[in-house]
Amino acid sequence: MKYKALVISAAAVGALALGYLGTTRWAGVEAERTLERQRQLLTDLPYFVIKSHEYQRGWFSSSERATLALNPNIVKPYAELLKLAGHDIEGMTGQDLSKLEFTYVQTVRHGPFPLLKQGDFSLLKAAVTTDFQFSPDLRETLSEIFGEQPPLQLENRIRFDDEGAFALRIPKFNRQSKLAKARSIWEGLEAQIRYGRDFTRVDIDAKAPYFLFEVNQERSRRIELKGMEFTARHTRAFGDVMLGDSQLKLVEASAKDSGLPVELLLRNMVYKTGATAQGEFVDSRRDVGLEQMVLNGKTYGPAKLVAEANHLHGPTLGKLSPLLTKIQRENPDPRVQARKGFDLFLKEGLPLLRNEPQLAIRQLSVKLPDGEVSFRADLALKGFQDPDIDNPAQLLSKLNARADLRVPKQVLETYVLWQARSMIATDTAEGEQPNAADLDNLARNLMEVQIKRLTQQKLIRVEGKDLATTAEWKAGKLLVNGNHVPLPWQIPTKSSELPQVGGDEATVEENEEPD
Repeated sequence: MKYKALVISAAAVGALALGYLGTTRWAGVEAERTLERQRQLLTDLPYFVIKSHEYQRGWFSSSERATLALNPNIVKPYAELLKLAGHDIEGMTGQDLSKLEFTYVQTVRHGPFPLLKQGDFSLLKAAVTTDFQFSPDLRETLSEIFGEQPPLQLENRIRFDDEGAFALRIPKFNRQSKLAKARSIWEGLEAQIRYGRDFTRVDIDAKAPYFLFEVNQERSRRIELKGMEFTARHTRAFGDVMLGDSQLKLVEASAKDSGLPVELLLRNMVYKTGATAQGEFVDSRRDVGLEQMVLNGKTYGPAKLVAEANHLHGPTLGKLSPLLTKIQRENPDPRVQARKGFDLFLKEGLPLLRNEPQLAIRQLSVKLPDGEVSFRADLALKGFQDPDIDNPAQLLSKLNARADLRVPKQVLETYVLWQARSMIATDTAEGEQPNAADLDNLARNLMEVQIKRLTQQKLIRVEGKDLATTAEWKAGKLLVNGNHVPLPWQIPTKSSELPQVGGDEATVEENEEPD
């Protein structure tokens, strides 16, 4: 009986071992397929090209090595702009891109318990750690900053249903250069990226608590960032459209430059995005908020921007997205990209116009020391038919739009005085400077005359301490504060017939300069 029990136990252990070995081998094969799909999703983006790739599969673990480079068709337009601005950066013009390459080496430990040696019994298809290899010059620079620790650490845990999570980490550093009198402090970045199969769902949580860079030479400069956080909850729809919400927060940012001189402080900045599906249509929203800005001792804020794009045809967005990416990937010339993008829109994008899209700025407000500036606008297209794209007048007749602007008079006066002083200072840089009080009085008088004229023409309204105006485009007509303002093509051809604004005939005296 004891012998039989031993035989049964040995057979069970052997079966378990064979089962484990078989599962490990199968997990390795499946992990390779999953990583291939993930790599393909990466290279489908317009930003990278794969220069080389190799995969060596083992029984318990495998290794993958790939070299990626930034797509020269993406880099070149920006490099040319930098060159025009006087910032010619070697390797950025398309001839030499070697410095823009990087190689990654991945160690793939196969399931079902790839982290067993670490005491982790998580049931996974694979656990993948990534090591990044950089050029000698860049590696030397990074080692001066991060020391012996890897500058970028990445682990990918893949479940058997092909869902998983990335853990990304950029470690802390505190670097001081006595020669350059510079100091930089970085409190690190931690990010978790959870994904669904083929990245149909992506959730991101990232935090970077603190960053400081300062130089104290003849010209001192300082940049400081506090409390950076990013979250996102996205799901894929209509093929290639990501729906959901994201939020970027920054508790405080400050910059100081003695050479300009400028001293800037921003508090509690928030940038939010949102997109939801309503049947086959997509509603999207952007929110930008700033609690306070202090510029050279003057305080501004809060400021708020809310913009929306609604009733967008989802299937058309899903079709356009990969095609536009392909155009961007294959064409280095921005003019060619724009032309091909427009041609693509004419061919595939007209359903966006047929389905009554709506654009709006729900709120744009900025609190200034002299008052608050506010603006609202909306635009809708109804009844569009494909031939309208070749008939601008017909297309305009199907647009409905409205805009409201309100500006404190004191804000306008401050701006006018600043402009006048700047212009006079430029014109008389080598001559006698005018009396500042006289210059201010002249600028104020000219502004008051112009406000009076615009008010009489009913193009603006004076409401207490504010100047306001409302413009509306409806049925092919422009109304300003409820009064019809003819556009150039709507003005009668006879020279004796002049446009009317606000119901009063606009006349120009024989010896009077036109306004």
